[in-house]
Amino acid sequence: MKAPQQLEGTSQEQNNNNNTNYNLQEESDKPCLLCVLIDLSTSFLDRLERFLPKDNSGNRDLLEASALQTFLYELIAFLNLVLISNFSNRIAVFVYNERDVQVVYEDTSFSAAGTASLWTEERQERSSRLGSQILKNVADFIDSSSSFAGVVEIETLFSAALSFALCYLHRRMQSEKYDARILCFHASTDVPRQYIGVMNGIFCAQRCSILIDVCDLNEEENSSLLQNAAYLTGGIYFKPQQSESIPLLNYLCNLYFPNRDARKYFHFPVMPIVDNSALCFESGEKIQIGYVCSVCLATFGRKRASCRICGYALE
Repeated sequence: MKAPQQLEGTSQEQNNNNNTNYNLQEESDKPCLLCVLIDLSTSFLDRLERFLPKDNSGNRDLLEASALQTFLYELIAFLNLVLISNFSNRIAVFVYNERDVQVVYEDTSFSAAGTASLWTEERQERSSRLGSQILKNVADFIDSSSSFAGVVEIETLFSAALSFALCYLHRRMQSEKYDARILCFHASTDVPRQYIGVMNGIFCAQRCSILIDVCDLNEEENSSLLQNAAYLTGGIYFKPQQSESIPLLNYLCNLYFPNRDARKYFHFPVMPIVDNSALCFESGEKIQIGYVCSVCLATFGRKRASCRICGYALE
């Protein structure tokens, strides 16, 4: 006896829904390799104070310590959320300032295939180790940088940190398959001399299908380099606003937690117009027309007899 047509249609609809749910589950279960870059320069620490309640008072050292501690606790909570969502996910955290780049956490304890079967105690140990190592190593990094307090440096090593992260991701992706992402916490101004290095890193990430997300805490100006990084790799560039009712953790969970496949189901804030202007390596100003060294590709706003970067005679 032939089944009613309505039952056939209902069965087909249920199958379609089951297939859709299965596809969504496959996408959400894809392991993620998240590499976090944290700018620990003086400008970043100063701007973290905006996310503290206004009733905080005391000397400046205590205020900066409280702001950094609050930021790290919120970051650790966000990273734990990434691990809980899929225990095959992996995390690495890099910090950098005007003088150095260091790894403060690297999740190497378990293979991607083995983390799914971890017992609850092992998962809790992994989560605890994540927080303790980040707090300890960040404190050691700041202490080691304080010995250079008399040295005046105005350029953060973002280009070097990005290169470190890309090399790390490339090495890990050779042995295991991941959906790789980079999340940048940045507050410094663009460095013209790092323009070529950063753009080369962006093109490398684009070729390797690595997303670059940016949380820019510099409220004074947009970073054209980081805007290009997010735009060209399909990531998110966002400048969180100061608010006592919205902690930084809310921005992290709502914007940067969804992976590549899940983001097509969300509506994110529209990125401001991306500024593709080149930077003059001499003045640091944006230029529309300039001169380019044929050896090192440095750009200048005015004609020069020799390249200031590599010394090559331009005339």
